Amino acid sequence: MAKNRIVYVIWLLAVGGLYVFGNDLGTRVIFYASVIVPITLVFLCAISSRRVQFNLYATDENGIHLQVTGFFVGNIHCVLRCDNLFTEQVREVNMLLPMDNLPLGSKHCGMYRFTIIQPVVMDIFGLAVCKIKSQEQAEMLIMPKRYDIEIKLRPDTDAAGESDEYSQLHPGNDPNDTFGIREYTPGDPLRRIHWKLSNKANKLLVREWGLPVINNILVLIKTAAQDHDHANKMANEAYSVCHALLEANISHTLGWYGANGYKTHDVTSEADVDAAFARLLENPLTIQDDAHTPFGYSQVIVVGVPT
Repeated sequence: MAKNRIVYVIWLLAVGGLYVFGNDLGTRVIFYASVIVPITLVFLCAISSRRVQFNLYATDENGIHLQVTGFFVGNIHCVLRCDNLFTEQVREVNMLLPMDNLPLGSKHCGMYRFTIIQPVVMDIFGLAVCKIKSQEQAEMLIMPKRYDIEIKLRPDTDAAGESDEYSQLHPGNDPNDTFGIREYTPGDPLRRIHWKLSNKANKLLVREWGLPVINNILVLIKTAAQDHDHANKMANEAYSVCHALLEANISHTLGWYGANGYKTHDVTSEADVDAAFARLLENPLTIQDDAHTPFGYSQVIVVGVPT
C-alpha cells in the first residue's frame, strides 16, 4: 500500500506540472480526474466497509463456502484461519475476494474451526484500507478413516450387561462379595468392620467389598498424541475398532483422556460411533500423570501407537 501511495504522489506531481506549464483543457481534465476519482473511490471504500457481510459455512469434506454480500467498491482482503481442535494444527491463508469453495486440503480428521480475521476493503488503486467489522466463523467435522481390522476377543466375552464375576485386582462397593480383609485405618466406614474376625484377632479388621466386572468392552485411547499424524492415526484405529466390534454385534464403550479429563461414550450403533467421535474430536488428546487404565470391564482394548 505504501508503494501505491508513493506512485500516486509521483503521478500527481507529474500531472500537476503538466497542469501548471500546459494549462490547457487536456491537462486540466487529467489533473482533476487524478484528484477527484481516487478521493471518490476512497470515500466509497469507507462506506463499503460498513456494509459488507460474510457468510462462511462448511459444504463437505472438500472445502468450505465463503460468500460476500453487500455493496463494496474495490477489493476485499482477509485471512482465513483454520484450527483443527483435535490435532491442534493451525493454518492461515491470505485471500483476495470474492472467492468461494475454498479447498480444505487436509489429510487429518478433527473438528475444524474456520475464522475470518483481518478483513479489509481496499480501493482499486490501493491507496486506502478500511477495516470490516463483520466477523464470521464456521465449523466442520471430518470423521476418521475406517479400514478393515480383525478383532479377537476371549471366547467367554459377553457384552450383554453385568455378570456375577468380581474383579480379582480391585475392591469395589458391592457388599454381596468380599474382596479381602485388612486392618482398620482411620476413615474407614464403621459398617465395613468385620466384628467377628476382629474379636478373634483382637484388633479391628475391615471387610473390603467386591467390584462387579461389567461384561462390556472398553476401547481406550490412552496414549497422548505426539504430533498431528500420531493423533490422526490413533483416531483412525479407534474408529475402525469400534466399527469392527459393532459388525460382531458387540456393544462397547469408547474411552479417552481429553482436555477435561477422562471421558466415555457407550456405543451400541453406528450413530453412537459418530456421536462419540464428534465429542472426541473437539479437543486434543491428553494424558494425566496419574492416569491409569479404567477397570470394571471384561476386556480393555488399548489404542495407541507405541512410543
